[in-house]
Amino acid sequence: MSRVIQIEQLLPQLEAQVKQAEQYVNASKEKLNRERMKLEAYKTDMQNMKDLAEINEALGAIAKVNNEFDIGSARSQFETAKNAVQGRNLRQNALAELSENPAEKLQADLEQMTADDEINRRLLLLNDSNPKQLPQ
Repeated sequence: MSRVIQIEQLLPQLEAQVKQAEQYVNASKEKLNRERMKLEAYKTDMQNMKDLAEINEALGAIAKVNNEFDIGSARSQFETAKNAVQGRNLRQNALAELSENPAEKLQADLEQMTADDEINRRLLLLNDSNPKQLPQ
């Protein structure tokens, strides 16, 4: 009986120690989860840095190719040549328009309109006339 009494006296202390141990375990679990999240963030950051390094390497290679072939200069030379050709084309069109006699153009347009009117008149006459029937 004395042992039972001693055990009953120890039970509250043991219960308090168990509760304290549970708190330590829960706190450790929370800390472990936080550390796991930090580790995942570090892994993501590391992968992002690797990706950025690859991108920078690719950009460096592109810049090297651009410098070797001087694409920017070639592009500007192409634009200059294209603008010169377009300017010549506009100049030639303007000269052609200026060399055209407006009176002759007007006369040609009037003659074409007169011919079109005559064609339309004759077509109307053909449509209005009675169609002849073939003998049977």
